[in-house]
Amino acid sequence: MQWIDTHCHLDAAEFDADRAAVIERARAAGVARLVLPAVRAANFDTVRELAHAHGFVYALGIHPLYAADASAQDLEQLRQALRTHRSDARLVAVGEIGIDHFVPGLDRARQQQVYVA
Repeated sequence: MQWIDTHCHLDAAEFDADRAAVIERARAAGVARLVLPAVRAANFDTVRELAHAHGFVYALGIHPLYAADASAQDLEQLRQALRTHRSDARLVAVGEIGIDHFVPGLDRARQQQVYVA
């Protein structure tokens, strides 16, 4: 049996020291594919590069936790990246994106604006 990790933030700085070892352990455990979701415009290139370097797939989006900080330029960068890479077989989704109400104090209206955009 082969497994798919549908939500793996290997681009995060927490993995800088042992990213290769994490990937090796996942593969040894039978994880055949990892989906790397972007959480903000600043990591679009990173998740794409990691996906290509390691045979993973990726998604581009702005996570609700980062919606308050997302500028109009970030949203345009998302649109442009999706257009530019739409024929990239490793780009499999728009995400991480949505509306989350589990963190107190998040601006729900702003989350919805980013989601709709």
